[in-house]
Amino acid sequence: MHNQFTEESINDIILKYSDESFGVRDAVRFEMLLKQKPEYFEDAKVNRLMRLKLQSLPRLHAAPGFETRLAERIEREC
Repeated sequence: MHNQFTEESINDIILKYSDESFGVRDAVRFEMLLKQKPEYFEDAKVNRLMRLKLQSLPRLHAAPGFETRLAERIEREC
């Protein structure tokens, strides 16, 4: 069977699965991918679990001016 999936398209499909942002075409492509390479289902499940855990973390914000101070420090040290 001809492999129609590039590494980029595989990553895209797994990301959409993880984000739960599948369209009908994406679902069909994911099923086709899994028929060729069933081991990707485990990768997709792990990605979805990690995405859910990251979403459950509390939102933190940097102190005002942090990005400016960081940019200045990087400029000095490089």
